[in-house]
This record gives sequence, structure tokens and C-alpha cells, in this order.
Amino acid sequence: MGGKAHQIALTDSTTMGLGLIYSGLNLRPDDEVLQTEHDHYSTDLSLELRAKRTGAKVRRIALYDDPALASTDQMLDRLKKGIGPKTKVVAMTWVHSSTGVKIPIKMMSEVIADINATRDSADQIIFCVDGVHGFGIEDVDVSTLGCDFFIAGTHK
Repeated sequence: MGGKAHQIALTDSTTMGLGLIYSGLNLRPDDEVLQTEHDHYSTDLSLELRAKRTGAKVRRIALYDDPALASTDQMLDRLKKGIGPKTKVVAMTWVHSSTGVKIPIKMMSEVIADINATRDSADQIIFCVDGVHGFGIEDVDVSTLGCDFFIAGTHK
């Protein structure tokens, strides 16, 4: 799994972890949360509720049109084009349960890091990943993926 003990929080489910992370986001009314059209409804609902409480906006993008034709270049390009000056949070799902498409988390974190390098510290993008369908399947130290939060249960 990777990481250090003080970086890990145990919850009873991925849904609970997503709810805890997303309900704790420090968002301003003019902030934007960027997510995809491919995310689980628990991400959709958690972000929608946080936006209602803070006045932030949630915007969804498609990383691909046809899952059979999804490519790394296409997903990275759409992410980069989707991030705007008000984007404060990027929420992604590592493996889409409805299609099996696995997105390039490490490369996406590099795109976000490049954008963050041009921003003030108060405007840095927070990268959150629902990793439940990839966790344990991929032999990777999740602390090396470059995301700020990685949420995954172990029941899958």
C-alpha cells in the first residue's frame, strides 16, 4: 500500500471516506470542483452537498467518449483543458466501475503539479482519487501516485 501510518485513516467503506474528505474541503463561493462524468454516485452526491454548503461550483467533464477508444493522451488533454483558473479540487475515479477504464493517475498528478507550480499557495489544486477498484489490483505504492487524497476500501 505504501505511505506512513500517520497518513492513513481507516473508515468502514470507500463511500464513508469520500464523504469525509469531500465534506471537509475548504472551499470558497468562487471555487470550482472538477470531476468526471464517469464517477460513482457517492462522489457526485458528496461534492454536490459540499458545493451547496459553500457556494462552490461543481463541473463535470468527459475524459473520453467511447471507453473502448479511451487513450492516455486523450484523457490527459481533456483534464488539462478542463482545469480552469477557479479549479480548486480535481476529483477522479481510478478505475471506472461501469466500463473498466483505468485512468492514468500518476500522469494526471503531474499535469496538476505543473499547473500548481504557476499558482499561489492558496489557489493550489487538491487532487482526490477514488481508488477502490484499482487498490489491491495494481502493485503500486499509492503514496507515489501524486494525489493529495486516495480513498479506497478493501472489500473489492
